[in-house]
Amino acid sequence: MSGSDPMKRVVRVTFMSVVTEPDGDVRETSHVYDGTWYHQAGSDYLVYDDEGIHTTLRWDTQEVRLYRRGERMEAYQVFRPGQSHEFTLGLAGNSLPMTTTTHSMASALGDTGGELALAYTLHSGQTDIGELQIK
Repeated sequence: MSGSDPMKRVVRVTFMSVVTEPDGDVRETSHVYDGTWYHQAGSDYLVYDDEGIHTTLRWDTQEVRLYRRGERMEAYQVFRPGQSHEFTLGLAGNSLPMTTTTHSMASALGDTGGELALAYTLHSGQTDIGELQIK
């Protein structure tokens, strides 16, 4: 590897989410994936596959970018605390306009692992999909 190539580490990704539905119902889910983490040009990257959907998370101190691409889904989301960002969710050949409003973002990395946490609200048009907390 040359000096500019990032050092990649194989990691275990635990994805936990809490979704509060508009009616107040709460759903909690947890999934575990094998992935790759690396640091490059001031940003951290986490790459993993989720049932045929290739997922890349890129984050720095200002924002998180989420790229998802597969046969069944395609999306590119931006999360910046205090801001809303529109994106298009592609599902099975259909396009759904969505908006993400980010409430908070935090990350901590150490020698034995790290955590990335997001809290945001998801909307589709005038429909409130729910509030999400992801770690």
